[in-house]
Amino acid sequence: MQKAKRSYETAVRELKQKNYDFCANRLYYAAFYAVSAVLILRGQSYTKHSGVRAALHRDFVKPGIIATEFGALYDALLRDREESDYVAFADLDPEVLKQEIIEGQEVCRQIPWNSGV
Repeated sequence: MQKAKRSYETAVRELKQKNYDFCANRLYYAAFYAVSAVLILRGQSYTKHSGVRAALHRDFVKPGIIATEFGALYDALLRDREESDYVAFADLDPEVLKQEIIEGQEVCRQIPWNSGV
């Protein structure tokens, strides 16, 4: 979770400095590290991003443990990260990134960290 927190804080700094591609990258990794941490607590470990995403949707979103909006946010963060990392001149919207930062904070408040999920 420390990596998730550091990635999130870095995303906020990068947004302020108008480094939108780095912001998108760090926002996604904050979510990826947080989801990975919860999965590890459940004895699940994945080597690919697609495995973490699939487990998130299968084990948390689909049964209603986490709101469907978080699944959609995770998917949007992944798309933004892929665009920022692999498209030479990605045109990321800073307003969208600001909203994703706000939504990311709310999601972290909703995750049942101590309930043995």
